[in-house]
Amino acid sequence: VCPFGNNMCVVKVTGAEILDMLEFFCRHTQSEYVKDGEAYGEDGNFPQISGLKFTVDTSIESTAEADKADAFTEVTGARRISDVMVLKNGEYIPIDVNATYTVSSLDYIIKNGGCGMLNTLADHELVLDDALADYQVLIGYIDKLGGDLSQYKNADGRITVK
Repeated sequence: VCPFGNNMCVVKVTGAEILDMLEFFCRHTQSEYVKDGEAYGEDGNFPQISGLKFTVDTSIESTAEADKADAFTEVTGARRISDVMVLKNGEYIPIDVNATYTVSSLDYIIKNGGCGMLNTLADHELVLDDALADYQVLIGYIDKLGGDLSQYKNADGRITVK
């Protein structure tokens, strides 16, 4: 499940940066996931999220741009990501592009620029640096749930693809 041995980090970002990251990570998303019996429309960068809800409108062509190293540079036109909501005090509220949020991810993405984040997060303030190994985070979460993962048998509607 966690083959790469990454560590969890937490970084401060703005709401606008979250929107840009979602736009970039969902740039290849398609409304159908299987075509001619094969996986279709993803490149491995689709975000695994918590604390957010959003919609991807696949009828809008992605305008997320990347440099020669396939690292995010900017969004140049219409956005396919919309209806972004942030979980705050148990309720989803619209994201504030000017607010500062904390984002947890792997050091591979935050510190090393993996998944196209080379030009995006490396200079941001780290709240936690190399807190735990990815497998330790997973084990801790499963332990917290008492080993019962049944809540994950159905999608919970955080991401809508249309």
